[in-house]
Formats: sequence, C-alpha cells, structure tokens
Amino acid sequence: MKKDAPDFRAYPPENAVLYDYLTDLPEHLLEKTGLIDDNTSVTYRSFRTRVDRLAAALYHTCGLRRGTMTAMLMSNSVEFCAVFFALAKLGCMVSCLNTKKSAAQLRWELTDARAEYLFSDAEWARKLEEVAPGSGLRGVCFAGEAGAALSVPVTDLGTLTAQEAQDFPAMDDPEAPFLLMYTSGTTGTPKGALMSQKNLLQNALAYIDLLHLVPEECTVIGVPMFHITGLACLMLPFVMLGARVVLVARFKADVVYARTRAFHANHVHAVPAVFSMLLDAQGSETDPEITMAVCGGGPISDALIRRFCAVNPNAAFYRAYGMTETAGAAVLGL
Repeated sequence: MKKDAPDFRAYPPENAVLYDYLTDLPEHLLEKTGLIDDNTSVTYRSFRTRVDRLAAALYHTCGLRRGTMTAMLMSNSVEFCAVFFALAKLGCMVSCLNTKKSAAQLRWELTDARAEYLFSDAEWARKLEEVAPGSGLRGVCFAGEAGAALSVPVTDLGTLTAQEAQDFPAMDDPEAPFLLMYTSGTTGTPKGALMSQKNLLQNALAYIDLLHLVPEECTVIGVPMFHITGLACLMLPFVMLGARVVLVARFKADVVYARTRAFHANHVHAVPAVFSMLLDAQGSETDPEITMAVCGGGPISDALIRRFCAVNPNAAFYRAYGMTETAGAAVLGL
C-alpha cells in the first residue's frame, strides 16, 4: 500500500507573487527612500511607478509575454531591481547572468536558456557585441545610455501613461517557472536551476521570520545580485518589507563599510572572505548599529566571528548554508 506523501511546512505568503508586495506597501513606506545606488535614490512609490511603466512598455512595445525567456547582465543598481520586478510582474522567465564570465560562457548560457531578450548596463555593450551574434537573442535593451547599435534603451520604454501602465495581464501564478540561475560549474558544465516565484517567496519569508526582519532594517548589498545570495537572501526580502536597500555596483570593502556607516545600516550578509575584508576596512572602530550578521558560502572560523563581534558588539551572528538550487539558504542558525 502506498504511503501518504509527507507534509511539508511552508510559509503562508500574504501575497501570491513578488509584485504584490510592492502594491501592498503602506503609505508611510511608499514615501520613504527605499532604494539607493551609486547614482540615484528612489522612494518605493517612484520605484513601483518605474516598475509599472517598464513592464507595460515591454508588453506593448516589445511584445514580451508571460513565459517569454529573458536574461539580465547587470551590476547592482536600482535599474537591476526595476527590471527584475517588471519581468516578475509580466510573468516572464529570467536568467541573471554573471558579469564576470567570458563572452563565450555568456553565449553558451543564453543559448542553453533560449533567451529571447537581454537587459544590460551600457558598460557591457562591447562584450555583448561579441556575445549577441549566434546567441539567438531577438533584442538587447540597455538600462542606461545605449552605446551600441543593436540596443533599445530601457529608459526610452518607460514613457507610457499611468493608465497604459496597468493595461496588461499581470502575473498571478506563483508556481510557474520564473528564475533560471546557473550554478558555478565547479564540478562540470554549469547547470540551470529553475525556480518559481513561490520558491523565492518561501526563502524570503524564511529570512524575514527567522531573522525577525522589520521595515526599519537597512542593508548594504555589495555582493552581486546575479548570485542567489544577493538576489534572494538580501534584495528580495528587504524590498518585500519596504526596508532600505543600499546597492553597490562592485564590491570594494572600504566603499561598503563607508556606506554601512553613512546609512546607519544594521544588517550584513556576506561570505567569510568579505567579512575579513570588511573588518580590515573597519579597523578598531566600533559600530554599535550593526545588529545582525549572516555568513554563508563557506566555513567561517570562530576567531573571525569573535573579531567581528568585538568591534560590532550588538551583532547577532548567524551561519547560513544554501545552494542556488534551494533558492537561497537551506540552513540558517546562530
């Protein structure tokens, strides 16, 4: 006799899909400056408007539809977040690509994913002139100045009226395939790990619950969001809460530490090597505002934890273990 399937515990999300968390933010959080990068800062209200108009423009102008396979080759920025949430609202599938990979590696992943459209920063235009031919892409959209003939700047697409920005079918299926993230390929050819919005929500809700995150939190994201940690364990739960997110395009320990102090950030999430570099940048200066630190991506020594907690005396230190395939952390604890 076949045994009954086991029961699996899951967080009951307040909302079914990622975009719904933007629509449900209360007024006082919509008015706060929520997303800050190297060049700009936006309130959650203006961020939501940007997402709405971009999603509508991609639907009406470029013909993107639910299930259209897309890719992103972008550094940490407000535009990265806007493109990601716009694609989530549309119900497109998206693959976040590692900007450090070679043109040949990127072309292989685009071909393997069967991506039709690619969103990128202008700084990668020259690399994409090598990547695009033979990749199967139908179009490349740049988030800033185009800088290449094959592109359509994303900023030129977000010009629809508020009514037009809502005039298309938004995503409502949390279990549909959404995010395709390629593994590092340390044991062979990189593998595409396919996740739904529900998978990402479960990870984000677990972080919010287990770390007791609230909208008053602030984090500096110096780790790249083309990795699952920066995307699913940092950006998503903080945006879902309406907390403050400071985005650094490229990790530099002194820059990340300086912004941590400048914006009174209380939350740090990094790999052991980054913690070591941040401590070198911090020196002997004490920061009582750090209340939470999470380390994953490899084993961290007790000595390094003690060193961190000595200069950040109010920090609770958590160890995390996860994989791309688990949409974030699989184990999280003190």
